[in-house]
Amino acid sequence: MTTAAAARAPAPGFVFLLTLVVAAWAALITTLAYRSSFVPPADKPQFAIIAAILLPPLLLFVLMRLSAAFRENILALDPVWICAMQGWRVVGSGFLFVHGFGYLPGSFAYQAGWGDVLVGVLAPFAVMRLARDPQFITARAYWLFNALGVADLILAPVAATFIRRGLSGPEAAQQVTPLAEMPLVFIVTFLVPFFLSLHLIGFAQIRAARTSS
Repeated sequence: MTTAAAARAPAPGFVFLLTLVVAAWAALITTLAYRSSFVPPADKPQFAIIAAILLPPLLLFVLMRLSAAFRENILALDPVWICAMQGWRVVGSGFLFVHGFGYLPGSFAYQAGWGDVLVGVLAPFAVMRLARDPQFITARAYWLFNALGVADLILAPVAATFIRRGLSGPEAAQQVTPLAEMPLVFIVTFLVPFFLSLHLIGFAQIRAARTSS
């Protein structure tokens, strides 16, 4: 028995169009980052970074709710590939290396870095299970994998916000400033919402598969 996602394919050109949108999004984030658009004034909330993190997954959610055609195409994306892209989360280990050079506080780097590494290491195992048994998409273990990934992506920006507000000391607040500058800001403002969006798609596919099974 195959899952609903595996039983159909997206409309011709949908994946290509989606790829163009993601590429344009990455280009926009890169341009804004090099213009220091994400560097907030001293003692001001990081509204630009917060918006960059929240808007893409929120837009995806709204489009899936409002457009049945868009939702069907998203659900038809191969869940194996959706999950496989989470393997790139291992790039979060870069936070640990940056901390090693004294540019990020450990209170942020350890949570963000090791959380990403854990999700990135688990991703290939989830991919293998999905490839061998499409019904694994309905398993509690796969739901927990996505929940873990979302929790890590949410806790890291929250930790950075509290640190910057001085809850972990003035030196830690100053150390977290590089997160608003290239190259780390690209991870925060593009990769974080990108992976959040993938998890959102994953949860939608889980729900659809459970409903149809």
